[in-house]
Order: sequence, then structure tokens, then C-alpha cells
Amino acid sequence: MKPLKPKIKQILFAAVCLILGIGIGLLLAPAVQSGQMDDTVSARVQQEQPKPADREIPQHQTVSSKVYWTPNGKVYHLYRSCPSLNHSNVIETGTIEESGKPRVCHNCKYQ
Repeated sequence: MKPLKPKIKQILFAAVCLILGIGIGLLLAPAVQSGQMDDTVSARVQQEQPKPADREIPQHQTVSSKVYWTPNGKVYHLYRSCPSLNHSNVIETGTIEESGKPRVCHNCKYQ
């Protein structure tokens, strides 16, 4: 029998290590029954979702505070200088209730 070349030996060694690694990983992984994984994942996703609310008003804002929004936008803005408003030609001003928007802009919320 002809001796194997070093490159082939390295490839075979890597393949054996890969197979052993997968086998050990499967043995050490927690057993999951079919359907249990789907329930666990969906429960985790539901926990991460924010609870629905009629209006998301930051603690430092009141319903009568002045906010800004665009007619076709989906959020209201706390600051006229918000970068999200830079490309808007029509910017309306009023209270959160007047805006009719369900939530505050992400940029404004963390500013």
C-alpha cells in the first residue's frame, strides 16, 4: 500500500475531527422533543415583543406637549431638529393626540 501524502493526511484528520465534534455536540445538546422547540422559540419572541399600547408617550412628555410629524409619517418627533425630519417638506406641529401617530421617533426617544 502506498503511503498517504501529508496534505491528504491533514484533510482526513480534519474530517475526523469535524465528525467527532458534531457527534459530541449532539450528545451534549439538551434533548428537544419535536414541537417543543417551536413553542420555546415563539414564547421567547413573544416575551421580547413590547406590549401593545394605544399611545406610547415617554415619561418626560405629556399629551399636551408640542410635537412634530409629517403627514405620511408613522411616528411623531419630540424635536424639530430631528435628523429624520431633514428631508421633509411639510412638517406639522401640535400635540401627540393631534398628530394621530402611535409612537415617538426612535432618534428622538433616545436623544
